[in-house]
Amino acid sequence: MPKDFMIISDITCDLPKSWYLENNCRWLLHGLTIEGAEYWDEFGSQITHAEVIGKSREKKQISTIQVRLEDFERLFTEAAQAGQDVIYVCFSSALSGTYSTSVIAAGMVREKYPDCEI
Repeated sequence: MPKDFMIISDITCDLPKSWYLENNCRWLLHGLTIEGAEYWDEFGSQITHAEVIGKSREKKQISTIQVRLEDFERLFTEAAQAGQDVIYVCFSSALSGTYSTSVIAAGMVREKYPDCEI
């Protein structure tokens, strides 16, 4: 019998929140620092994409914050406890350390739940 799975992506996929909800998928947040202020990109609720583009055009100092290890661990554990495998669609490893963090979290979760495929 095939195992159920949870699909998770980080917010950099630029899919609308409605898509995640309609397809029963989960998301992880990436953050931004703009001129020292921290924002977590939750579908434009803290700062809109247009505002980020505007700040970029104004030559404001912008850097990214990768998905937090504890956020990966929380969702991967949730899936494992539900008997689900995980399919994680991630941001490019060439542009962010997020993929490496996901690999660390997956290893941590597999130690506790060795039957969970991530």
